[in-house]
Amino acid sequence: MELRWQARSLPLPHRTARRLLAYLCLHPGRIHRAELATQLCSTESDTQARNQLRQAIFQLARTLPAKNSPFLHKGDWLEWRQGERQEIDLPQFLAADLQDIESCSRAIALYRGEFLANEGVNDGSPFAIWAGKLRGLAEHRLQQLYQALVDHHLAASNSEVALNWATRWTQECPLLDLPHLRLMQILADADQTQQALYVFEQFRNAKATMRGEKPNATLNSLYGELQALRTTSIDPKIDADIPGSVAITVLAIFPGPGWERASDEEIQAHIQKYHAVAHQIAGQVSARDRVTGDGVLELIFDGENVAAEGPLAAVRAMAALHEARPEEDDAVFLIDYGRILHNNTGEPVGHLFRSLRQSARNLPAGARMILGQAAYVLLPNPCPPFVFQTLDQDSTALYLCTCTEDTSPDLNAPIAHGKIHQELVRRIRAVLDGHPGECLWVVGPPGIGKTWLFQQVLQPFWGQVPIIRYQTSAAHRNQPLYPMAQTLRRLLRLDGLEKSVAQRVLRQHLQTLGEQDPLLLRIWFHWLEVSTEPDDTQPILQEFRHLLEESALQLLAQISPGPHIVVVEDLHWADASSIALAERYIQRLPHLPVLMLINSRGPLPGFADPTATFPLHPLPDQEGIRLLQKLLPVVIPTDQLQAFYRASTGIPLYLDSIARNHDHFLREDLQTHSGALEVILQAQIERNRDCLDTLEAATIIGNGLTSSDVVQLSEQISEQQAERQLEQLRSRGILEKAGETWSFRHDLLHSASRRRMHPGQMQRMHLRWAQHLSHQAAHSPALIAQHFLDGGDALSAGRFFARASRTALELAAYREALANSEKALTCLENATAERYAPLCDHYLATRALYGYSSERVLSDASALEKLGETLGRRGWPLLGLRYGQWTTVSSQYSSREAMLAASRIIDTPYDEVPPEAVIAIGHYALGWTEFYRNHLSAAQSYLRSCLDHWREAWVAQMQLVTGVRPQAAALGYLGLIDILQNDIPSGLARFDRAESLVSPDRNLYMWLFIKVMRATMGIWTDDSADTLRRCEIILRVNAAHRLQPWQDFICAVEAWAEARQGRRSAEASLCRIRQHIRAVERSWRFGASILYLFLTDIAVRSKHPQVAAISYHAERHTRRHGALSLLPRLQQLSQTGKRRPS
Repeated sequence: MELRWQARSLPLPHRTARRLLAYLCLHPGRIHRAELATQLCSTESDTQARNQLRQAIFQLARTLPAKNSPFLHKGDWLEWRQGERQEIDLPQFLAADLQDIESCSRAIALYRGEFLANEGVNDGSPFAIWAGKLRGLAEHRLQQLYQALVDHHLAASNSEVALNWATRWTQECPLLDLPHLRLMQILADADQTQQALYVFEQFRNAKATMRGEKPNATLNSLYGELQALRTTSIDPKIDADIPGSVAITVLAIFPGPGWERASDEEIQAHIQKYHAVAHQIAGQVSARDRVTGDGVLELIFDGENVAAEGPLAAVRAMAALHEARPEEDDAVFLIDYGRILHNNTGEPVGHLFRSLRQSARNLPAGARMILGQAAYVLLPNPCPPFVFQTLDQDSTALYLCTCTEDTSPDLNAPIAHGKIHQELVRRIRAVLDGHPGECLWVVGPPGIGKTWLFQQVLQPFWGQVPIIRYQTSAAHRNQPLYPMAQTLRRLLRLDGLEKSVAQRVLRQHLQTLGEQDPLLLRIWFHWLEVSTEPDDTQPILQEFRHLLEESALQLLAQISPGPHIVVVEDLHWADASSIALAERYIQRLPHLPVLMLINSRGPLPGFADPTATFPLHPLPDQEGIRLLQKLLPVVIPTDQLQAFYRASTGIPLYLDSIARNHDHFLREDLQTHSGALEVILQAQIERNRDCLDTLEAATIIGNGLTSSDVVQLSEQISEQQAERQLEQLRSRGILEKAGETWSFRHDLLHSASRRRMHPGQMQRMHLRWAQHLSHQAAHSPALIAQHFLDGGDALSAGRFFARASRTALELAAYREALANSEKALTCLENATAERYAPLCDHYLATRALYGYSSERVLSDASALEKLGETLGRRGWPLLGLRYGQWTTVSSQYSSREAMLAASRIIDTPYDEVPPEAVIAIGHYALGWTEFYRNHLSAAQSYLRSCLDHWREAWVAQMQLVTGVRPQAAALGYLGLIDILQNDIPSGLARFDRAESLVSPDRNLYMWLFIKVMRATMGIWTDDSADTLRRCEIILRVNAAHRLQPWQDFICAVEAWAEARQGRRSAEASLCRIRQHIRAVERSWRFGASILYLFLTDIAVRSKHPQVAAISYHAERHTRRHGALSLLPRLQQLSQTGKRRPS
């Protein structure tokens, strides 16, 4: 909505006033106030509706100029006076003549988006129905206008103009089928079949990503007519063994800083200085020495007990070499520990040696002795004195190697999207120069050049500031927090270490944060896949996930404390937990020296708004041809350049592929193919037959593979052959390397390689790789399950999907748990006995997402109970089911049914559930129900029994299946009962004890409940100052989590405390409490009853003229919703108001 007056924009009023303005503008003539109150504020009571309408009239009148205002509002009638100089765009838009092309064009120019886009239209209120109807009319009219324009220009043989309008139509409606169908038809009729196919692929990806839907049957039919299907047969392969890896410690002696630029004479002099003494010391410490081709001397420590003895022996050797070092020598000593392989000649090879050289390239000023993290944590504790006596000399520095990204861009690559490139570089420099942090989002379809653009934008900053990359992938979409876990493993250099060593490295970093909680450490080990207890299935408390995320962010800040750049690629593939964590991080950016770059195929619904969004579009012809000329290694005629550009549709990925295979495409006319875009990529894949073994293995394994993975999966190929073929695939633009892992340069290339493989061969290789991964505990169960599924083993896939759903559930990643459990149930359709565990996970995840009483949850509960009876399963899941059934009944405020459901929790026999757990949760349910019925003595008895039977040994399992930790809640209710019985000191003491059991980082929901209930005690203790102080703390904590029910409730309590403290007028507080009561009532009716207490208290104390009516409505609400325990206090306040003189 926009309101303009005399060529200037006026500030829009609040929500109800905006509704009033829209309704009056579109309803000429006078309208009575009563009708407007019903129409605009029908969800409120009559009094509240009239008050809101009165405020809206005042706000609207204040917004408009007083002179010649079209808004008439005297008496009971309101009118928006229509005039010649007044224009309302919606009626003009709807009245456009579809037969008049100029009228259609003018109408489209008026369209600014959905009608009243900020208004919800699904709550069933009269205004929502009216607004929804008009919104639908406007959207339907927009489709008619575009359709009319496209049809008119096609009939007039103006295909170019029709193409422009159809393109604009798809941009205006990016998720509708009709505009994309018309655009594909126009392109196909113009012999631009490959562009039509690209439009379909772009639309299909966008719709699947944004809505989880597929294009309609008509679009799919057209796509099938245009696309040529090709399959290629490939012979089956045979497994090959891989040599085993061994752990070693390496002491490397480099010629000095800048050793890579040393001349042959300098390298020779360095070898002569150290070779003899290094050989002698190696004999003394049982090490092997060698001289590498790049002039580095290496002492290799191996043996049976290398983890315990290797690092210390290497430090001893380093100290001896340091003493023998000639004066004025710049040699650098590096020590690290890791796992390596041996090649065919027996020489050690692997990531460890490359890691040492990478560390040597990133030396801090003055550093001469460098100790890797893995080697450092393996030193004895306490360390022998000679170590630090040696390392603390002035000429020496102890430097713990932290990871630096060893991926750098191609400096000679040309730049696409030049204007956006310049703007991104400018913004990055601004943040690094001290401006507030920003989040810049680049969106565009597949192949448009998002990653390419990032590489070129970051080129000036490599080596100057830390750059941390997060890479998502479709294969890990249902693995919680996977991108963060992989990045931290890389930054901390955990890959290649034994799990015990990796745990020591990780524990050391967490201790620097002051975090030593055993449960949190166990979660960290579990999350980063370094746990030495693979069968550890103890559930993780839900609230610890927030603490895990917080400590992860703190650890990242410790690794890169200064200005740095964070890059998140392909966010559309990220899991829901990672997206939520990214939102939290974006909210902190204004206070951090961090520039965050994100790319995705489109904006994500509901995601936090970035600082700026940059959409990428296909390159125009001149820019595309210039880019193609820079990519081509030879000069070709202009007409051929234009033909190549048209075939690529201006997409940089296809331009690059054509340039790499120009000799092939110069012999073949792309325009003769119906699917030229696929032909372009397919030709690039086909030209790698000499690397077929590695290419097939990479296709099956997917992104993040290593040369060892290729050796494991391929037939008769050595480590050296795999490395050579991977490098060849990189030089040909198929793969790219990041650290020690390889990935396809783009998902489209991966898809093209998959299409090339024979289905039978692909299935066999998937099955083989799944079997290999299943014997290694460090891999995601969801990933293994997908390989089993692609390999045709549905039963094994279902088992691993079930394991993945439980892992996600333990991390409180409910959407991922739901997705994996659904896949497990599908795969285990014929395995009845094995369906119980994933069905239980599905029920718990659905309950956490949609509440206890939703139809989906009730359906799951019925199916779970039926299957449990069939299989005779009566464990923890049945206890959780019984608790859920009680919660469902109790939320409907039926005291009798709630008592029966609570009793059923105790009466049901269970297997493998401690009797104390059953009594504790059952008596908690009975105590809550009796409290709600105002049977306070019985409630006290049950709640005390709950506390007596409580045991910490099964608290995690209890919270997983019930979703609650009732110990603190029971204390809170006992405190409230004491206060209701006028034993205020005892009640406050119980609340204080309950507060001591919970904290906002570990038990957020229960902490909020206890804190909120404690804040409400001010109405009994008459201590509004304490209530106000507590409200400020709660609001500050809740701001980071945005839990709306608590927000509404505590804002209402705060309004009461401010009125009692004289900071807010009584009338304003009453108005604010009324606004929040309705919101709270939808989710927590007992809480709404408490707020009615505060409302009545303010009305009584301020001598409100409607105090009797307010008291009556409060008592009626409390009785209707069964909060009988609050009636005595409410009636006491009401009687106080009646005794006061009017």
